[in-house]
Amino acid sequence: MDNQNCGFFSIPGNQFTAAATLIGFIAASFTDSNQQNALANFLIQIGQVLATIAAQNQLLTVQQEAAQQEADEKKETEQTLKQLDELQKQLDELKSKIKR
Repeated sequence: MDNQNCGFFSIPGNQFTAAATLIGFIAASFTDSNQQNALANFLIQIGQVLATIAAQNQLLTVQQEAAQQEADEKKETEQTLKQLDELQKQLDELKSKIKR
């Protein structure tokens, strides 16, 4: 299942924030201050874990893409140098034939 097309993740930003605010007010109306603190800290911890995992995954993706790009550029450079070497050989052969 594609998580990005899931209903929860397709809610526009303003509506997403409004829903979170509404849920927060509803939760606050059914809990005392100690319960609110406990629930808030619990949810913040979940957010921190998700943010840390997402940041690390993003870093690894960027590093992999950079390594792949570097490998592609190295391969392209090697091919270009090989072509230049072949052209130089052909040029030397033509010069040799012209001198005869």
